[in-house]
Amino acid sequence: MIEAGKRGRLLFALLLSALVHLLAGDGIPWPVGHPDNLPAPPIDARLATPPTPPQVARPRPDTHQPRPPVAQAAPTLTPQVRADVQPQAEPPSPPPPEPENVTATTPEPPALIPEPVHPESPPTAPAPLHPQLPDGFTVRYVVQGSEDGLVLGHLEHIWQRSAERYSLFAVAKATGLVSLIYPGLLSQTSYGQITAEGLKPENYWMHRGSRQLRAHFDWENLRADLGERYPALELKPSSQDLLSVIYQLALFPRTEGELWVLDGKTIKPYRLEALGRETVEVPLGVIRTRHLRVHASQGAERIDVWLRDAPPHLPIKIHMQGSRHGSAVLMAEAIRGLDPAADREAASTTGED
Repeated sequence: MIEAGKRGRLLFALLLSALVHLLAGDGIPWPVGHPDNLPAPPIDARLATPPTPPQVARPRPDTHQPRPPVAQAAPTLTPQVRADVQPQAEPPSPPPPEPENVTATTPEPPALIPEPVHPESPPTAPAPLHPQLPDGFTVRYVVQGSEDGLVLGHLEHIWQRSAERYSLFAVAKATGLVSLIYPGLLSQTSYGQITAEGLKPENYWMHRGSRQLRAHFDWENLRADLGERYPALELKPSSQDLLSVIYQLALFPRTEGELWVLDGKTIKPYRLEALGRETVEVPLGVIRTRHLRVHASQGAERIDVWLRDAPPHLPIKIHMQGSRHGSAVLMAEAIRGLDPAADREAASTTGED
């Protein structure tokens, strides 16, 4: 029973396959009048001999040694321009400007290139006129009425210098019984310029108790103003006051000439005289000195000054006589403000003519 069923199914499959082939092929005629039923045109088929392929030469074996590859420049790429794309026309350039009436001038030479400017060194301060002058010192004196007379008191001379300016102070104080007659202090002040010729005072004061004398040196008009109490005086180029004249001789030694000395009321000419070297004994010690004298051309006033022979030539001894201020002898007992070697030298310098 089962075997009969298998044969039936096989037979059905064969029939179905035959039907499919008939439908796919031309076995079943289509109705008359359909375009596909028209007779097909005859087919002319001819046999043609195929073209002989070209002979390709076989490459011969290269017996030479291979050469190193040579670097070739990269090919230049040329941009392809499409024929159907028209290049855009550049905008027309503006017409040139009409020439103006220009006057012909000679061309200027090219500007010179300035040389590099190097920074300048700061200006050097000028050297002082008299570098040997000390900046400051103090000389202390014993004041006597005569060479071997009574000690009246003590006096200090104070010198100060700032560049080309000077200041001088003198302060005296009586001692012992004299202080009962002359109480208080006697002071003098002088200040001014330091020039090539020496000291050039500008102002001078002298105070003794309630009494005061002053003088202003007007060098531009060559006159000395003495205040309201006294008339102005005519100045001479070499004029000094009572204090500056001592240090004009000390710091600017001369052997001769003329000096004009103003004492606060009058001005008088003095002659300078050099008396040579001497050794003097003062409280400071036995010191080698130079003896100078200035004396009035008219009258008995005179000032003797013994200057230390070693620089700076400070006044070691001063003798003032013949003036209305009386007579006095000043002898140095101490010098301060110089370097220690100079101070020791001032205290120990000895010698004979």
